[in-house]
Amino acid sequence: MDKKALIEKVLEKLRGEVRKMSEVLELKHREINDAPGAMQSHSDTTKFQASAVAAEQASSLRERTDALHQVEFFFSGGVSDHQTVGLGAILEVVEGGKSVTRYIVLPAAGGEEVDFDGQPYLITTPDAPLISKLSGKGKGAIENIFSRNRTRTIEIMNVW
Repeated sequence: MDKKALIEKVLEKLRGEVRKMSEVLELKHREINDAPGAMQSHSDTTKFQASAVAAEQASSLRERTDALHQVEFFFSGGVSDHQTVGLGAILEVVEGGKSVTRYIVLPAAGGEEVDFDGQPYLITTPDAPLISKLSGKGKGAIENIFSRNRTRTIEIMNVW
C-alpha cells in the first residue's frame, strides 16, 4: 500500500474541487453583475436569486477549502503507517464475510470517495459511527455493529 500516493490522490481531488467551485462562483458573480436590477424594466428577482445561490456556493467553497487545508496540515509532517484505526489510518474491512470496503480516516472531507489503484476508498472522519466503534482496534478485530434495525459484523482486514 502506497499510503503517500493515496493521500496525494485525495489532496489532488480536493484541490480540483476547490478550483472548480471557485470557477463556478466566479461565473455566478459575473451573472449577477449582468442581471437586470430591480428598478429596470423586464426585471424579475433574477439578481436577488442569483445572489442567494452565490452565497450558498461561497459557503460550500469555504467548507471545501477548510477541509483541504485541514488535510494538508494534518499530513504536512509526513505520512506514517498505523497499526490501529484512528485519524490518518487507512483501513480495509469486510462486512458479513463478503463485502470489502476501504476507508481513509481524515480530519475533514467525510463522504467523499477517491479511486486509487482501481479501488474505491471512502473518506470518513473519526466522528463517523463506524470509525468510532472501530477506533483503537487493529487487523483481525471483529465488531458487531447495530444500525438500521440490523446487526452488521465487521472485520478489519488491514490497517495502514
